[in-house]
Amino acid sequence: NQWNSTNPQGLFACQQARGSQIQIKTGYLLEDGTKETLSVFTGYINDPIRHSDTSGTLTCYDLWGRLEKIKLDDLKDPTTSTWYANKQIDFLVKKIFAHAGWTRFEYNVESAVTVIPTADFSNMSARDGLIKLAEVMNYECGVDTYGKGFFRSRDVSGKNVILEVRNKKGGNKNLVECTDVGRGWDEVINHFISKNASNVEIHKEPPTGRPNSYDRYGHIRKDINNQFLKQLSDSNIQSVLTQYWDWYSEAKIRFDATLTFLPQIELGDIHRVTQIEPYPDDKNQLTWNVGEQWNRGYIWGSREGFLVWKLVCKVMKISINFNNYTVRIEYREV
Repeated sequence: NQWNSTNPQGLFACQQARGSQIQIKTGYLLEDGTKETLSVFTGYINDPIRHSDTSGTLTCYDLWGRLEKIKLDDLKDPTTSTWYANKQIDFLVKKIFAHAGWTRFEYNVESAVTVIPTADFSNMSARDGLIKLAEVMNYECGVDTYGKGFFRSRDVSGKNVILEVRNKKGGNKNLVECTDVGRGWDEVINHFISKNASNVEIHKEPPTGRPNSYDRYGHIRKDINNQFLKQLSDSNIQSVLTQYWDWYSEAKIRFDATLTFLPQIELGDIHRVTQIEPYPDDKNQLTWNVGEQWNRGYIWGSREGFLVWKLVCKVMKISINFNNYTVRIEYREV
């Protein structure tokens, strides 16, 4: 309680609060009766506003937002006072995190395409630098709820399902609803292009065998403009574009789901989601669309859409609602 007899002004009247670190934690009870406390947000106070003696508003930004405020113009080789040359990407990632004052981060660079000839970070923030390096390998980067940074592959091959999300009556129900279930066609890209150091275009397109991705979704092109990628050899650029193509060239189901309060969920987690259980078998109610995989398309009455059933997905976004203690997840099929 920030508004008591010994501290009537509270945090919201304290100018020194701006820029202070803040962490939101929540406690929950496990099935065996033990209690745990988990962090759901780590960041900094941007603007504390006191409305009255009993209420106020804190506007905060997370650690990923803090990286945008840190510039990399002086991130240079101390022995030459010039940009780092011929350094591995994992070396540069560690340097950026260290430059930002972070000691807690995780990086896992697996690809052979890891050497950057000239790491010129002119006019870049620490966040820009990490994003540009991640683009070179179709990686992802960010911050977890505990304030730990990560730089890792998007590929989830070999990762285990760590949570069964279910809507089972009388059982272990943790799914409230699924909404905005879509085919994912709007995110398909099947032609990637990057220029090399000589401004010659390198292309990655579908195989010539028909039918291919062009036949299924049309021709959808994307140019990748990345100054670090351009420095690589043509074969290495082609390898990177192939990673992009493997990730984006086929439609993947995306949807939002509201779950019961599960604060332990993190970005990148792998879940298996079942929307209806037991599975409906009344063909008068449920008729599968011709040409759709059996666990995807359906017609229920007059409504056509998708039914999520035992779909293995990756957690892409998380938001927690403390008004009704639910978690909103954006999922992508894997």
